[in-house]
Amino acid sequence: ERKAAEAARRLAAAVFENAQESVVVTDAARTIVMVNAAFCRLTGFAAEDVVGKPSFHLVAGASDERAQAELWAEVDAQGSWQGELWGCRKHEDPFPELVSISAVRDEHGEIINYVQVFTDISRLKASEERLDYLAHHDPLTQLPNRLLLFSRVEHALATARRDGGVVALLMFDLDRFKDINDSFGHLQGDQLLLQV
Repeated sequence: ERKAAEAARRLAAAVFENAQESVVVTDAARTIVMVNAAFCRLTGFAAEDVVGKPSFHLVAGASDERAQAELWAEVDAQGSWQGELWGCRKHEDPFPELVSISAVRDEHGEIINYVQVFTDISRLKASEERLDYLAHHDPLTQLPNRLLLFSRVEHALATARRDGGVVALLMFDLDRFKDINDSFGHLQGDQLLLQV
């Protein structure tokens, strides 16, 4: 039994150190007791920089005490929480992270540790922003497209109705633009559109 327990402990330690996600383990008071190698690679903090410190200092904007209290209340009540937060690196700007926090309880149901697992989602967020931009802007002119125009016009009309104001919309057309494309080619037509 002792050998089996030791083997299980070694396996758990290997999983902890070799996980690709950052892992932070805190005590019940949310003071950091250990971090894994992925945490150190992602954040630039060495273990000795953070062990013994409160875990909230790793969260950008942690000064929002109400949001922090709600998050931890959910962890304590439900046993876990998952969502997006802004993390901190040692020498860089904050970064978006997908976080999962779980409470670890003893045999009496008392919380003895919290385990926080997170991963950097900066690339995912950048891709989402790029896709949103492409969905709402013309690829040639980079101007808002018809979909975004309708959304903004609806908003302007609703605001005007609410405030008793008016909205003006100016539309113009390029006469015989098809002739330019047919005579000089689409590249020249694109250049004219960009100039207009």
